[in-house]
Amino acid sequence: MRRIGLALLLAMGVLTPSGGTAWAALPPATAEPPAGFDSTAAFAGTKHASPVLVAAAMAGVTGASLLADSPDRWGRALARVFADPATDFGNTVGSGGTLVLGTAALWTFGRWRGDVALTGAGTALTRSLAVDAITVLSIKAAVRRRRPDGSDRYSFPSGHSSGAFTAATVLQNHFGSHVGLPAYAVASLVAFSRVEDRKHYFSDVVAGALIGTWIAKHVDGAPSTPRPAVLAMPDGGCGVGLKIRF
Repeated sequence: MRRIGLALLLAMGVLTPSGGTAWAALPPATAEPPAGFDSTAAFAGTKHASPVLVAAAMAGVTGASLLADSPDRWGRALARVFADPATDFGNTVGSGGTLVLGTAALWTFGRWRGDVALTGAGTALTRSLAVDAITVLSIKAAVRRRRPDGSDRYSFPSGHSSGAFTAATVLQNHFGSHVGLPAYAVASLVAFSRVEDRKHYFSDVVAGALIGTWIAKHVDGAPSTPRPAVLAMPDGGCGVGLKIRF
């Protein structure tokens, strides 16, 4: 647990630059935010919070989930709920190859259609998944937790779970709940499939979900697009300016 907590603290500290908004140096995505999107309200609880406090909270939730780590019990319980095709689907859709192909397809389709929203979402997915992969692989190498099936020592955190929740959060950011909620449902299936397959402990997929969601909110954030607007002036006049929603 100490190694897990230190790994999360280090990862969050590295991911969030001191004295500024996380990943401010990255180029902005080119998508239009969903109607009514208010990033100040959406991310006020995490985006500007101290990375140490956020990492400590994540480590606390992960530590609590360690109490539920019982691969045999989870495997039997999930096998009664999900049929093999469902868990096979979860294992496949959360793999790195599927996420890369899906992201490439979304971006390419957006370019072909000239759809700025789709292209921007594809760009945001690319950036977020890249950061997620680097972060998860670094933590895996630091913690070296053995998988429940004993196949290797890269159990914590779950890369499938983290990647799936990264993608779901980006889709939620760009397209709203009508796309985001089904994406989160699929991400949850991915996580449960990894536990049912005895590739991960419950705490592995909980940590993966938290890391993926946190990274997507910081790396993607809320895309902003400047738009011309007529502005009313205090003295009764008017002017033309650029309106940017953050």
